[in-house]
Amino acid sequence: MPSQMVVYFVIALVALLIILTPFIGYDAFGSFVGNFTNKKSTITVIDASGESGYQQNGEFYDYDLVIRATLQIKPRVQNEINVVPVIIFKDQFSVANEFLVSPNDEILEIPLMAVIKSDYPPLTEDSSPQLVFKKNQDYVVRAGTGVFKVGMSELSSTLKFEGILPVQHCTARFRAECENLEKFHLIRNSDLLFACEEGFSEECSNTVKLCSGFVTVTLRNADCQEKRATVDIEAEGTIEWEPKDRAAVLFFRKSNCIELQKDVSKWIGSCTEDFLGSTQRTDINYRAS
Repeated sequence: MPSQMVVYFVIALVALLIILTPFIGYDAFGSFVGNFTNKKSTITVIDASGESGYQQNGEFYDYDLVIRATLQIKPRVQNEINVVPVIIFKDQFSVANEFLVSPNDEILEIPLMAVIKSDYPPLTEDSSPQLVFKKNQDYVVRAGTGVFKVGMSELSSTLKFEGILPVQHCTARFRAECENLEKFHLIRNSDLLFACEEGFSEECSNTVKLCSGFVTVTLRNADCQEKRATVDIEAEGTIEWEPKDRAAVLFFRKSNCIELQKDVSKWIGSCTEDFLGSTQRTDINYRAS
């Protein structure tokens, strides 16, 4: 999907900058971004934390996000500039509240607020042996002393011929994640199932080994009409971590390019000279409803 490709490109770009930072240093990182944007001043995120409430409306969820960020402006701006933050969350882009950077500003603490509408459900904790997944839904699964995040990344219907008759098949794909702190704090990600279709005569099951443990997913039912799948999950692990939904924030200088380009997802490609910096991954905690 084009929108997902844009999201993946942006996330890959942000991830590249994050990976380079420890090796080249924050000063060099700032110079790199400055050269990339052809501007002297850049925004480096010193710290960021986020929270959100949500309300379900039919198949969609309304998330009201607040990300509190501590920003460093280096070097200081010569003239006042308006900064437009863009929050990326649940495969959606949303413009947050603008803020002003003045020549005297070096460290700023800014609350960034945005409302995002998405069909991606919030991350849910459930270690039941059988789970019902909606498309793009993630569960936190605790197994032994280990923790995994298991999600359904795809649920699609395809037309196949059985003899001369066309038959709709519903295909589900799942993934598992864990955090291996012994390997550079990387998130280990693995697709589990590759062609699990409703109506298979044999059991559709797969096991993946990751983070000193394993996750086994067995598909019991995939229903594309109801947009859900029922699976059995068996897991065992030894590595503890706390999975969170994550957001990213991009910062842009307000400009003619920003104002003329109405598609926010295209700013990173169309308005590169106005790009000032970005957050590392920001964990989102959900407020009690």
